[in-house]
Amino acid sequence: MNTLNNRKKKPFNLIYEAEMKVVNHTYPDEIDVSINGTKLDNETRTTRAVFIMNNDTWLEYPLDLGTLKRGINQVVIHVRSLNPQMSATPVLNNVELVVEY
Repeated sequence: MNTLNNRKKKPFNLIYEAEMKVVNHTYPDEIDVSINGTKLDNETRTTRAVFIMNNDTWLEYPLDLGTLKRGINQVVIHVRSLNPQMSATPVLNNVELVVEY
């Protein structure tokens, strides 16, 4: 019973994230991402480059609780401009919608 009371006092710290793995992504590339019609804020996006045997970059966006829904979620990526110095086109390789608690 004591454990149940402690849970009520300390609610879960839910974290919602969209993580996208893009091959050949560079800093000058300008993209917009939306989920279920909600445009994600590029100012809150973090990037994590992975250069071990690949040229991958993980783009990570924090999400608000209402952005995701149970079942199918629609992810739309709009490319505004690409780095003109790159000959290789970026390729979306993976999308993960993450809920941590």
